[in-house]
Amino acid sequence: MKKIETINENIRKEIINTLYLDEVYQVFPIYLLENSSITGELYIDKTENKITSILHLKYDGNSYFTNFYAKDESELQKIAIKLSELNYKKILLAGKYEEVQKIMNDLDIHHNINPNLYYQFDNNTRISIKNPLTRATKTDLDLVKPFLIDFFDAKTKKEIDDITNSKKLEEELEIGIYLYKDHKKVIGMGRFSSYSKNYADITTIYIKPEYRKLGHGKALMKAMIDTTLNLNKIPVTQTAINNVAAKKTYESLGFQPIGKYAFEFIS
Repeated sequence: MKKIETINENIRKEIINTLYLDEVYQVFPIYLLENSSITGELYIDKTENKITSILHLKYDGNSYFTNFYAKDESELQKIAIKLSELNYKKILLAGKYEEVQKIMNDLDIHHNINPNLYYQFDNNTRISIKNPLTRATKTDLDLVKPFLIDFFDAKTKKEIDDITNSKKLEEELEIGIYLYKDHKKVIGMGRFSSYSKNYADITTIYIKPEYRKLGHGKALMKAMIDTTLNLNKIPVTQTAINNVAAKKTYESLGFQPIGKYAFEFIS
C-alpha cells in the first residue's frame, strides 16, 4: 500500500467515490474527507488504476484509531501486511466484524472479538417526540464535559484531559452535540460522530445516572432520530451484541440490524 503524503483534490474525490461504494459502513472516513483537512496517515492500493483498498490511522492520544476499506479478501491481506509493517503499539481497528476478524487472522492474532450490531433506521417508521433537543455550543461545555467523562468512564487525569481537550470538543461541537432536557433541566446528551451524504452516525446516548430507568434514554434516542431525519439523513448506530436492553429499545424505535461491526484493539 502506498502512503499518501499530499491529498490533492483529485485523489480526495477518488477516495471519496470509492468509500461511497460501501457508504453505510464508511460514514466516518467519508466525513473526514468531505468536511475537514484529513489528519493522520492515509494509505491506498490500486489495481488497474482503480483504488481497491484504503487504510486510515489517526492517533487520538490513547491509540491509533483505524478505519479501512477493502474490495475483497486479498485487499484485506494487504491492509494486514501494512499494519504489521507499521508495528504501532496500540491500534483500534474499526470495521465490519468479518473483515476485522480476517485482518486479525492474517496478523496471527487469535482471541475472541466482541462484535456490535450495526443498525440502520427504517425510514418508514414514524417518530413523535415530546422534548426537542438543543444543540450545544461553546457556552455549554461545562455541561458537556462531565457527561463525556461519565459516558467514557474516564478515571485517570490523562483520560479526563484527553476527553475534555478543548480542540477535540470544538470539533465534536461542529459535528453535533445535543442537550436533552427534562422540565428545563439538562439531564442528558446525544452526539453524532460523523455524516455522509445519506447517513448520520449516532454515537452517544447519555442520561445522568439519577434519571435513568425513567424512559429518558428512549426519549433521547427518539429525539436524535428526529434530528437526523430533519437533516435529511438516515440514522445509523451500533450497540454491543450482548446489550439486550439497548437492542430491544433500538429495534422498538425502528432500527434494523444490517450486520456486525467490531472495535478491536490490536498491537
